[in-house]
Amino acid sequence: MKNIVLTGFMGTGKTVVSKALAKDLNMTYVSTDDLVEVASGRSIKDIFAEKGEAYFREKEKKVIQDVCEHIDQIIDAGGGAVLDPENMKCLKKNGIVVCLWADPEVILERTRKNNHRPLLSVDDPKRKVQELLEERKASYEHADFHVDTTMGDITIVVDKVIKMAGPGGLANLETGRGAFTLGLWELLLNNLLQNSESSVMITDKNGKVVFANKRYLEYFHMSSEKIMNKNWIDVIVPDWAREKVEAMLGEVKGANNACQFEIPVSIQNTKKRYFCWVSSPLQDKEHAYVMFAGQPDREMRNRFVDVHPATTEDMVDIIFASSIKNEPGTARHSLRVTSFAVALARETKMKEKDVENLRFAALLHDIGKLAIDEEILFKKGKLSEQEFDEIKKHPGWGVEMLKPVSFLDYVLPVMMSHHENFDGTGYPDGLKGDEIPYEARILAVADIYEALTADRPYRRAFSKEESIVIMEESKGKKLDPMLVDIFLDMVKRGRLGGDVKWNGYADKDAM
Repeated sequence: MKNIVLTGFMGTGKTVVSKALAKDLNMTYVSTDDLVEVASGRSIKDIFAEKGEAYFREKEKKVIQDVCEHIDQIIDAGGGAVLDPENMKCLKKNGIVVCLWADPEVILERTRKNNHRPLLSVDDPKRKVQELLEERKASYEHADFHVDTTMGDITIVVDKVIKMAGPGGLANLETGRGAFTLGLWELLLNNLLQNSESSVMITDKNGKVVFANKRYLEYFHMSSEKIMNKNWIDVIVPDWAREKVEAMLGEVKGANNACQFEIPVSIQNTKKRYFCWVSSPLQDKEHAYVMFAGQPDREMRNRFVDVHPATTEDMVDIIFASSIKNEPGTARHSLRVTSFAVALARETKMKEKDVENLRFAALLHDIGKLAIDEEILFKKGKLSEQEFDEIKKHPGWGVEMLKPVSFLDYVLPVMMSHHENFDGTGYPDGLKGDEIPYEARILAVADIYEALTADRPYRRAFSKEESIVIMEESKGKKLDPMLVDIFLDMVKRGRLGGDVKWNGYADKDAM
């Protein structure tokens, strides 16, 4: 496996995170600073005092060159090492560079614990930190990935680094050069599909695997190295079935929409099972990929099932199942909102096809919250302005997750606009009145009622009577007044309900 290189300013937690990564991934921990001390026979402090920085950088460059000849290491690189472009190039030769960041105040607080740091002797340490961060920004931006360590939870930081640079992580996709944007891939893969109960793989147009989730690797008893950048048919399909599966794959590519099919697979080249796959094209402006989500054939048909269209519900179920695995509380909220929204839509005599589309949008409307730090999402106290700004990004993040799934295009405007206010004071675009999609206005009514009538980390649920009063006060402000009147009439008459049932959750749970 490639090296994982941790760099960044002092006080960002490089050493602690590096050692934790080495332990979790069973890789060798290497500190470039430690190796410079060994090579010089002096401490870092003495090197700078007696020999100067130029001597240190010369020794550091040689150490980096030597270290980068090896693999399977977690390299704790000094914060100044990557300021030299040659060092950065060398570290990337057999490695994935991850830069750690933190707010200046946090960096300063952590640095004070090491009182020998020269930084603490200047007149204004905080300003000096800000200046140095700005100076180093251009160099640090050349790292492959970036992780903010401000919150200080090492477990979360380590998990993020593993998802980015570890086995089966984002680094295998070579993002940013000939693929989707890094942010989109990170959201779609790490915060949604990585922990899916389905075996999920993503392949390029030639069938080479660029992503395989944990369930896939576990089911087929293989490491990421065995499947990444290899044609999946050559790896998991028995020899005798490959020609037919190749032909079926040609149909999948030509369909340009979601498909289902069933084929034989082999596990460790011995055990044979038939696998049911749902496939979906993923497309950006320049490149085409295919996502496959599979489960063993539970009906034990033990035969090929030809390629045939999959329903939108098939793919939405896979995505929603992944969201339940990642954050069951948010998924339960989405189910209740879906129940209320579907009921309101039918009361307004919306066409059944449009009701079904609204149902999908409602199920997925908060999926972007999977990208929000749990300490913010479940904070019991009042959110700071900065934290609320983070929360407000979730509609856009959800849209970015699903944008590659072309047949879900029609749900994206509804997801994006479900926090727009009727008076134009909402987010993200400040839409007003009829500028807000009708389905999003229905979703907003259902969303707010669910939020009022459910417990939250910072308060108990409001009663039905209290919720009705608050909803009345929101007419013409947050919510469409006509839709509020219809909805509250349903609430008062006991007609609020829906038909949402999914994998053990039912609409009775939403009442």
